[in-house]
Amino acid sequence: MLVPLMPDTLARLMASSFGDMIFLVCATLMPAVFGCGALLCVRKSTRSGEAPQHGWLALLTLLAGNAFVLCLLFSLLLLGAEGYYRIVYDTTDGLNQTRVSRRWFDRYWVLNNINVRDNLDYALKREAGRPRLTILGDSFTAAQGVKNVEDRFLNIIRRERPSWEVHSIARLGIDTPGQLAAISTLSDLGYEFDLVVLAYCWNDILPLIDGLTPFFEAINQPRPDAAAFWIDHSLAINAAFHRYRVNREIRLLGAELSDAFETAYAGDPWNTQRMHLQQLKERVELAGGRLAVVTFPRLHPLSQGEVSLEIMHERLGAIWAGLDVPYLDLLPTLRAHMGPQLIVNSRDDHPSEFTHRLAADAMLPFLDPLVSRPAS
Repeated sequence: MLVPLMPDTLARLMASSFGDMIFLVCATLMPAVFGCGALLCVRKSTRSGEAPQHGWLALLTLLAGNAFVLCLLFSLLLLGAEGYYRIVYDTTDGLNQTRVSRRWFDRYWVLNNINVRDNLDYALKREAGRPRLTILGDSFTAAQGVKNVEDRFLNIIRRERPSWEVHSIARLGIDTPGQLAAISTLSDLGYEFDLVVLAYCWNDILPLIDGLTPFFEAINQPRPDAAAFWIDHSLAINAAFHRYRVNREIRLLGAELSDAFETAYAGDPWNTQRMHLQQLKERVELAGGRLAVVTFPRLHPLSQGEVSLEIMHERLGAIWAGLDVPYLDLLPTLRAHMGPQLIVNSRDDHPSEFTHRLAADAMLPFLDPLVSRPAS
């Protein structure tokens, strides 16, 4: 579905493009300007036929020459980095704060008729005699960082089981209450549910963790006005600025960042999340569907050869067993393939194409008997 550009949006795009053009002109001219300055200083200090300079004038010429050389090296580095980010670099950052990450979404993120990422539109009514699989998730399911939507686990399942209708209800950053609302909204619109699979992500409990609020407030502070032009119009400076700020806050928090999730799954946030998950099962059944669950583990430790949040997997296994909900934990599958190939890149720990393939292969035998089983 094409969304027309509103006048204010078009104005912002034009302003951004004009600012980028000004920056690129400046970045291209700076090496020439600084190079000429350095050359003039060298020629001034070594000009033949003149008496050598002495005292403060010679020192001033030397300092100016060194400054021009340093600025020349910096400008060449900036120009090279800018060219790399504009021509070569094409991937996401985990928090999507950088311009290169947002540009990635402009290139590869296409929405269908119900405003979810997919390359086909969905019908509200089920096709007679054809089972429907609706996968409920967040950015893991929507496949942040995966350029070709056909490489995500949902589309692989659709391709491997062409007799099924396979739909996605997945949006970036959606939490369990948001998923509850999405089920209700679609049901009110007349969407017919059959088997609903919750693709649970390790950070679905995040909105319930108060201790992480300072971290997100710090990394979302406005950029300094004095550097606004350079941060807004240089992809390289923009990336360096946001990554420095995120890394600084992570260093300040230290182990607290990881411990916050362990504590959450062991304490009051989990009690609230458990209630939300119970409500999700009830909401799906009220809408005429059946619930099953697949859990994605935290991938960053697995990419480093470690395992964390074991308590999350224990708690989720227990609640779904108690509610008699079919459950698949992907931790054993992904633990067998520990390494950096599991994530999009070192700055984005969303599942890579490789991980989506592993997930699809593990999910198909889990889903086969569930899809073929009629609702009770």
